[in-house]
Amino acid sequence: MTGNMQQSDARLTQNGIESLNQARNEIVKSRQHVETLKDVLRNKYKGGDGAAYGELLRLWDEKCAIVQRNVEDMIDKLGGSRQTQARTQAAAMDSIAQGSATSQAVFDALKSA
Repeated sequence: MTGNMQQSDARLTQNGIESLNQARNEIVKSRQHVETLKDVLRNKYKGGDGAAYGELLRLWDEKCAIVQRNVEDMIDKLGGSRQTQARTQAAAMDSIAQGSATSQAVFDALKSA
């Protein structure tokens, strides 16, 4: 039962990583789209309103960069959790195998006596 729970947790962690990767990709695409739009409008939008709009886009991009970094940090942390889960599960399996071998040896010794 515990093994199934660990496998389920690992699958949930992987799903989380995949979802965050999709979110990051969408953020990157949006930032690229806004950058393209900024370049197009830079040539056509002059004066105070153009400057204000350019500043708005710059501020928006700064906020998006923060969100993107936070998403990337979450991806890294979940990846670390996944590796920790795998190591913990491997250690548990080793411990169970050692315990099983020890109990089998004791059983065999008692049976032979």
